[in-house]
Amino acid sequence: MKKNILFLVVFSIVFFMAQSVLGQDNDKSKIIDYLIKIGDLKPIDKKEIYFDNVFIMDILTFEDASKKTTGIFKFGTFADHSKVYILLRDKELFQILSLNKLDEDLLLELAFLKKLKLQPSESLKYIEATIAEYQKNMKVIPWTD
Repeated sequence: MKKNILFLVVFSIVFFMAQSVLGQDNDKSKIIDYLIKIGDLKPIDKKEIYFDNVFIMDILTFEDASKKTTGIFKFGTFADHSKVYILLRDKELFQILSLNKLDEDLLLELAFLKKLKLQPSESLKYIEATIAEYQKNMKVIPWTD
């Protein structure tokens, strides 16, 4: 009986860990598709090759996005002169902000922050971080648009 319970517990842990990893891979795959679509990455047959060349991290804490399912994240490629993009993610939303039109992107981000019910001071930190990423993107070599 104890062996059955132990097996069930171990199986459950492995199952939920696998689901978490698959979800992270799915998100990273969507990000890679986006980066290919906009020309930051070249189209290839095995997108998994790009998994180590792409980062997704919390825009404030710089923690790896795999540790959080809800939040505002920045992502891009590990390359010189590459742009950074914003990801709004929760259980229902997976929205990418290109940071090409800051005013439109900030409106979307504000709506997302309102949905999260953060304190105004915390929301302001996210907005400031997004504006900082926009300003960095403006310094990227112009032919990467």
